[in-house]
Amino acid sequence: MSLKQLVEELKKNPGVAKQSMKIKLVKSGPYQVNVKAGKHKFILDEDKAIGGSAEGPSPAQMLLASIGGCMLNTLSAWSQLLDTPITAAEINVKGTLDVQGMLGLDANISPGFQEISIDINIDSDAPPEKIHKLIETVEKYCPVYNTIIKPVKILVNLKE
Repeated sequence: MSLKQLVEELKKNPGVAKQSMKIKLVKSGPYQVNVKAGKHKFILDEDKAIGGSAEGPSPAQMLLASIGGCMLNTLSAWSQLLDTPITAAEINVKGTLDVQGMLGLDANISPGFQEISIDINIDSDAPPEKIHKLIETVEKYCPVYNTIIKPVKILVNLKE
């Protein structure tokens, strides 16, 4: 089924569009976490400088990767839907994080990223106005990007 066919199908039956995702994470070392996401398994870890074993990307690195990966996939989908062919695309994501905030050493520093910058490179024969429209559409519809820039309700439950 093509993406355009999927869009038409979802217009007819929007109830099937909702997806529920579950990720299981288990502590397996001082800062190491085994992650199971569907049929995929991987390790999150921290750098050796703060006590990790650096056997996998850090959760913060995965957040940046998630933004970039989701934006690339959204770009691919919308390039088809907007008839804006792309030959190649690359996204570089950089985040600035001050560990003093995470460790509570300075109440004026957020424990989260202070800034995230996203550089997008697109190779396409499409006119610049179509590429700009594509990027605007990606920002409007990318799920991970929008989850980060807009408040989302998060429920934390302690299971005893």
